[in-house]
Formats: sequence, C-alpha cells, structure tokens
Amino acid sequence: WEVLQDIIIPESAAERSCYMDTMLGTAKQADTLLCHWWGTSFREVVLCCAQSASGILSRPDLERKAFTPGSAGFAPTVNDRTFWICMFAANHHLDHAPGHPLCQHDKFDKVVGRMKTVAVALDPELVTLSRAWCLGEMGEALQVGKVVQFFGNLTEDLKNTIVKDAAPVQVPSVEDAQAHDASDKTRILEHIAATSGLGEFDKAIDDAVQQGVRGLILRRAMRENDTETA
Repeated sequence: WEVLQDIIIPESAAERSCYMDTMLGTAKQADTLLCHWWGTSFREVVLCCAQSASGILSRPDLERKAFTPGSAGFAPTVNDRTFWICMFAANHHLDHAPGHPLCQHDKFDKVVGRMKTVAVALDPELVTLSRAWCLGEMGEALQVGKVVQFFGNLTEDLKNTIVKDAAPVQVPSVEDAQAHDASDKTRILEHIAATSGLGEFDKAIDDAVQQGVRGLILRRAMRENDTETA
C-alpha cells in the first residue's frame, strides 16, 4: 500500500492517468501478468518477479542478486523479462461505468489474453489467496487456458503444515473472499456466475493452488537439499 499511496498516486495525480503513462516506456510488451495482493510488501513483489524470471528459488540468492550493491546480478535474459502489474496500469484518479471504453473493471479478460503466463506472487502468510481480485484474476487465466504459476517465500509454519502435516492449502470460496471495495467483489461474482459458475470456479482455483503451492515448496526443498521436507 505504501508504494501505491506514496508513489503511484502522487506521481500520476497531475496527469490523472495511470503510473505507466507518466513513465518513459519501451516497445516491448509484457509477457507475464503478475497477480498479487496490494497489501503484500513491494519487496516481496519484486522478489516474486525475480523468482519467476530467473528460476532461482533460494531466498538468500534472490535477495543478494536483487538488492546487494556490487554483487553479481541477474543474467541479461532475466532482466529482459517484462511483467504487467495492475497497480501501475490502473488509473487511480478516474473511474468509468462498465461498457465505457476507459472502464477498468471489464477489461481483464483482454489483458490476460495478451499474456503468455500468469505469475501469482504469494505473501508469506498466503493472505493473497483470500482476496477476491486475486482469485478472480487466477480464475480468468485458468478459464482461457493460461499457465498459472506460484512464487513466494512462505513462513516455516505454513510450509510444515502443508507438506509435513499433509494439510491442504486453505483457500476460501470466492464468495467468502475479501475485497477492499465491496462493489469490486460484486462485479467479480457476477462475472463468475455468468461464465464458469461459482462451483466450477472454486474447484479450478483449489486444484491449481493445491498443486502449485505444494509444488513451489517441494521444488525449493529439493534445490536446497532439504530432504526432510522433500
């Protein structure tokens, strides 16, 4: 939230535009949509992008390459990866009703359709999986056949519960998910009801999360020779 409130909104206020429109860009189109909860620390978001782009799962290695001055950084191919991040793409100063060319609430299917993959940035406590927007974005991506991958650094307690105790990852129904703006959740639920249906949507999300999050934990354990977890 600090990046949104202290940087994005003030920097784009004069032009009343999205932050992306205030910055010099390139001709390169984003290839990966980053799905994340805006309450996640921006440091975690950056590390999830780095994890997705590099394939490096070790938290110390990611921290060193991303943030330590003078250390060997990422390979050029990693730095060439581009991510679409909604809080930079959204206009936080203007809003329009659905159907309007500039409405931001009814365009997500078009955005995800232009991406090769979708990366879900998980916060350490997995609050991300309880947010209506995040579930909605994941569901839309799955519905159109996009690859959805999970990245992040979970707490040790969560990892132990999921892997060693063989407990399922807790994912609420989208009907019970949280949203900063109740009207956003209403729109998401209406869209789901009109397309896949709530039951099918919840099952698709749960299947993807159980496989994806457990896979993330096991891949990291294997690379770090954590035979007890793996």
